[in-house]
Amino acid sequence: ANCADGAYPYAGLIQANDSKLFGVTKTGGTMNDGTVFSLTLLELFALSVNTVGSGTVTSSDGHINCGTTCSYLYNKGNQVTLTATPAQGWVFTGWSGCDGVNGSVCTVAMNYPRNVAATFTIGETLSITVSGSGTVTSSDGYINCGLTCSHMYASGTQVTLTATPAQGWSFSSWSGCDSTSGNSCT
Repeated sequence: ANCADGAYPYAGLIQANDSKLFGVTKTGGTMNDGTVFSLTLLELFALSVNTVGSGTVTSSDGHINCGTTCSYLYNKGNQVTLTATPAQGWVFTGWSGCDGVNGSVCTVAMNYPRNVAATFTIGETLSITVSGSGTVTSSDGYINCGLTCSHMYASGTQVTLTATPAQGWSFSSWSGCDSTSGNSCT
């Protein structure tokens, strides 16, 4: 606590059962007779981030900004939150190596060295135009619109759209679909 610092460490360090290191100094201390000191060792583990495709991954603590800084040594037990952000024209499609995932956010408990990867895929925009009065929704919830709307999907994603006519209107037809069934378009 509020003790005077020692000087000239003397002899080797001894490690106790709790992983602390203890040592002595030859001089310094309250009466210049030396001191006993302890050091606590921190366990550090590397978190390495890899990106596939074009985008960045950032940690909420600012230590990782992958595009440029893709790894950092964290203290054992730290919880790290990473966020994936796609480059323009790309979409984020998934994480690997996380303890928990919520959309584009990955959480990692640093209890051992960790490797995580964020995957980005080239995006293609699906645009919807409605003639008349009604709405179009997608089964994944990204599209819910009236006259005009769009959403960027990973290339090759299959999307099912459903047309719902407004009261007093009826559904007529689709165009630009790979397949149709009633008021559904794939």
